[in-house]
Amino acid sequence: MTLRSAGLALSALLLPMTAQAATCLVDAPQRDNLPTPERRGGISLLASSMQAEGATVQIGNQGTSCEETWQVVHVKLGRSVTVSASSSSGPSLSMTAQVVEDLPRVYSQLAKSMVSGAPLEEAVARDNVTVAQAQGRRAKTDYMATLMFGATAHPAIAAAPSPTLAGGFRVEIDQWALDVNGRLAIPMDTSATYYAVDGHISALRFHDPQANHTLYYGGGLGFGAMGWQDGSDGGDGAGFELRGSAGYEMFRVTTMRMFFQADMIAPLYDIGADSWAPTVSFSVGIGYKPQPHHGGSVPWWTLFL
Repeated sequence: MTLRSAGLALSALLLPMTAQAATCLVDAPQRDNLPTPERRGGISLLASSMQAEGATVQIGNQGTSCEETWQVVHVKLGRSVTVSASSSSGPSLSMTAQVVEDLPRVYSQLAKSMVSGAPLEEAVARDNVTVAQAQGRRAKTDYMATLMFGATAHPAIAAAPSPTLAGGFRVEIDQWALDVNGRLAIPMDTSATYYAVDGHISALRFHDPQANHTLYYGGGLGFGAMGWQDGSDGGDGAGFELRGSAGYEMFRVTTMRMFFQADMIAPLYDIGADSWAPTVSFSVGIGYKPQPHHGGSVPWWTLFL
């Protein structure tokens, strides 16, 4: 046999082996709770989607022709079906169809990721978006009334800290909260007094939004008036104010919450004092979150009825 003939013979043997190499899909009946016809139909749909992406797919792992093997498992709970695909080379993918009819779109996204190796987030296209993805996910919103008591000091005025009452409502949305708050600083019966009334709207950010207890901080803008009296001297003013807040909220999994808060309010107006300085207040507060009615959240205006 010549060298050329030996080369041709070797090529003839290798070509079938190359042609047979494929990505194999296998099921796991002991872990899959779909009925057998539906399970087999689902794997066939997944194989078709992978073939549409340019892959050579074999259902089952007969012989030694599998370059990569994916085990596909369906878990049905109620109307939803979660499809998991784990590869012999390491990666694992999982998606949930809210209804059985959504499974072809789930298979399409899984197939794109399985063939290309790209993350599932990059496998979404206009023709395979699922019902859940089209609707989008919304964070749960908590509405609660707040009541605070503390004291406010004005460093630029030699007055005793004024007792302070505050209240409003807070809307918490996952990591952020919108806080609307009104404050009244009551003057003390001393030779030097300070008093104020104002309202602010602030954005707050929770350090750990899922925790039962967490730090938070933020800032906002408001409008207020303040005045002071020190013997025969005094002054007052009104206008816009900047507000910075930091606090610690507790018992966030309950309907009654407690928080400690420090505020710094910078008036953007003159009150006739010799020097300018923001006011500083420290407060202890409670927040009440009513139970939802008919499975929904309570509108904020019902908190005060």
